Amino acid sequence: MGLWTNAAKTEVHDDKGGVALTYPSWPQGLTQITQAEADAIRASVSAIPLPQQAQSALDKVTGPSGTIMRCVAAGVAVPAAWTTYVQALRAIASGTDKTSTALPPQPAYPAGT
Repeated sequence: MGLWTNAAKTEVHDDKGGVALTYPSWPQGLTQITQAEADAIRASVSAIPLPQQAQSALDKVTGPSGTIMRCVAAGVAVPAAWTTYVQALRAIASGTDKTSTALPPQPAYPAGT
């Protein structure tokens, strides 16, 4: 497993053992970082309001190169865990979920996507 960040050190990407790095949608210009560096970046990003974090995560998941579209393009059914994840992000982003204090954990990437 490798952890990577962008040049601005505002995002942390987990390559899930290298698999995701082969996707054309994987962000370019990333540098590998340690777990401690990833934790520090995540801590600094957590100052962003939770609804805004949720919207950002939702945009990445449902956008043109997100997991949901990769499922569609590969003809793979969107797993229930991803449907639940997207619904949770939408609830946080819209403000209908007023009890969550953190984003839900992202499910494993669907096989075949």
